[in-house]
Amino acid sequence: LDVFKFFRSYTVRKPEFINLLIHWIMIGSYIKTSGRSIVRNKLFSAINIIGLAVSMSVGLLVISLLTDLHSYDDFHVQKSNIYRIITQDQHAGQESRNLASTSVKVGKLIRESISGIEDVTIIRRRFTGDAEVGQNKVPFEALWADESFFNVFTFPLVQGHAPSALKEPYSVVLTETYAKKLFGGSDALGKSIKFDTLNYVVTGVMKDVPRLSHMRFNALVSFSTAELHPSDGDGNFLDWGNIYSNYVYLVIPETKDLRSLQAGLDRLSQEENAGLVNRKVTVSLQPLSKIVLGPNLGNPIGPFINSI
Repeated sequence: LDVFKFFRSYTVRKPEFINLLIHWIMIGSYIKTSGRSIVRNKLFSAINIIGLAVSMSVGLLVISLLTDLHSYDDFHVQKSNIYRIITQDQHAGQESRNLASTSVKVGKLIRESISGIEDVTIIRRRFTGDAEVGQNKVPFEALWADESFFNVFTFPLVQGHAPSALKEPYSVVLTETYAKKLFGGSDALGKSIKFDTLNYVVTGVMKDVPRLSHMRFNALVSFSTAELHPSDGDGNFLDWGNIYSNYVYLVIPETKDLRSLQAGLDRLSQEENAGLVNRKVTVSLQPLSKIVLGPNLGNPIGPFINSI
C-alpha cells in the first residue's frame, strides 16, 4: 500500500515519467508488430530492407563524392584569390577550342603590362626522363615552375627556402615520397640528380601533394632551366600561339575589378593576334574553385568534372 501511494504521488509530481513509460510501451509494441510482419512477409520485407540499405549506401557515397569535389584546392591559403588563365583557340574555318593551357608569353605580358596583380606564376608540363642518383635510376615526371610558384600555391616545404627554391637554373624540388625513392633515408637537400648529361641540384623537399589537388606532380624543376632549353618540338617557346603545354595562374586582390582586368586581357589578345595568320587566340580568367567543377577544357593539368 505504501509503495502504491509513493508511485501515485511520484507520477503526479512527475508527469514526464508517465509519458516516458508510455513511449517505451509503444516502442515495444511497434517492435513486436514489425517483427511479426517481417516473419509473415519474408520476401516483401527482404526486398524493402535490401532496397533501403542499398539506397542509404548510394546516398552516403554521393554525399562523400560531392564533399570531396567541393573541397578541391581548399588547402591553399589564397584559394579565393587565385585564378587561372584559360584560352580560346580559333583557326579559320574550324570550331574554336577551349583550353586550360595558355602561352608562356601571356604570363610574361601580364607581369609587364597589367597593374594590380599580386603575383603571377608560369608552369609548364613535359619534363620527363630517368632520374639517376648513383646506381639508382627512377622514372621521373615533373612540372617546370617559376620562382613565384610557392608564393601563389600553398605546398609547404619541409626542407629548403621556398622563395628561392626554384630561382636558379637546374634546381629541383622533390616531394617527400619521391625524395625517399631517390635518396632512401638520407638527406636529399643539396644533392645532385642526373638527367641525361645534365646535373640538377635538389633545392627543396616539399610535403606530398594533397589528394584533393587539381594538379599532380612528384617534383618541380625551375622554369629558368626550360628557358635555357626552349626547343621541344612545340614551336617557338615564347610564341603567343604556343598554348598547349603551359599554365598561368594569378593572385588577384579582392579589391581588383575583374572586369577591368579582363578588358586588359582582351587588349593583349587583340594586340598579339595581329601577328597571327588565320588564327585568333583569346584569354580569360577562371577561378581556382571552378577548375575541377568547371567546363570541359582541353589540356587539363589534372582531374576535373564537367559540370556543364
